[in-house]
Amino acid sequence: MGKRLLLIALSLAVSLATSELLLRLVWKNPYRHELAERVALLRMHHGLRELPVNRASVSPKSPTALLRTDERGYILPTRRFEKPDRTIAFIGGSTTECAALDEDQRFPALVSAMLEDRGLKVNTLNAGVSGNTTQDALNIVLNHLNEDHPDVAVLMEAANDVGVLIGDGSYRTREAELVTPATALRWPLQLASGRLWLAGALRSYLTLATIPPPEVGDPAHAVEPPPAPPAEFVKRLRGFAALCRAFGIDPVLMTQPSVKTPSPLTPRWVTAKNQGAFNDEIRRVADEEHVPLVDLVRHLEDDVPGWEEPNRVFYDGIHVTADGARIYADYITKRLLETVLRESRTLRDHDEEAALAAAPEDRAGLGQEALERVAR
Repeated sequence: MGKRLLLIALSLAVSLATSELLLRLVWKNPYRHELAERVALLRMHHGLRELPVNRASVSPKSPTALLRTDERGYILPTRRFEKPDRTIAFIGGSTTECAALDEDQRFPALVSAMLEDRGLKVNTLNAGVSGNTTQDALNIVLNHLNEDHPDVAVLMEAANDVGVLIGDGSYRTREAELVTPATALRWPLQLASGRLWLAGALRSYLTLATIPPPEVGDPAHAVEPPPAPPAEFVKRLRGFAALCRAFGIDPVLMTQPSVKTPSPLTPRWVTAKNQGAFNDEIRRVADEEHVPLVDLVRHLEDDVPGWEEPNRVFYDGIHVTADGARIYADYITKRLLETVLRESRTLRDHDEEAALAAAPEDRAGLGQEALERVAR
């Protein structure tokens, strides 16, 4: 039996090789010089994901966190209210994703809870993905987020852009790329993993999320990376503001904090010089483009004593602890109420008062939600 199968395989191989040779002799292949398709990957979490995250390096007593997403790929919890007053999307990298924290401790979720305490029903969509840049943020807004019609989109990016621009001088590694055998094989594995437990086990082994332990070293001997060119970063910040507005979304920019003084636990790729320069660009673009700014860096420096102490706000110098997430959320909530949500409570109360004062025949033009609240 084995010999027969081997003979069949050899015969098939010879037939295919002969056919290939004959075609090369008699037919001019119109695709012989053609490159494969270029594909722009949408760097978002898969919908309905349930990914255990190994955080033992930063939380030994509770070594596993769960990163779950809704059907649109936003990190849970997302749609807390069936009829929200507003919907706010948070876009960024791992500092927005907050994978090492429990679901209710991540600052986008805390913002929703804090706004509810202030009388507003706000759903928050966490679109943070580890490693993302402003280039990825543009792709997310253009090809995904706009379909969910958020009222506000908040962007926090700096460190990942620094890393990409130092390495490549551009964002070409985040733009469209040629299809390769590796990418072609990735998609069948993703499809099979939901149906075949063997494929799921293989995928889990290859992609298990782990929070890496902080890089430990002597800061005095750390190699300072070169300055990162900010010009392309600035273009994309402006593009983010314009793109959001084109889709009727209010853009908000946030500075990205990190410790100023390196410690043995600070990742070596986070430096005060580059981080400070890119945060300054965020402030400048926010001012010039008239975009509301949540300056988390200034807030920590001015209002949070001891914020650079280990495990006070960050567990590694840039990613927040549970306390740090609450500090973030409290200030973000305050700034959103001062800017893009400033009129939300006022307008809602005004509609209710108008509904109470209006005669029945004059209520047709009032907001439906206001009328429903009056009826209750």
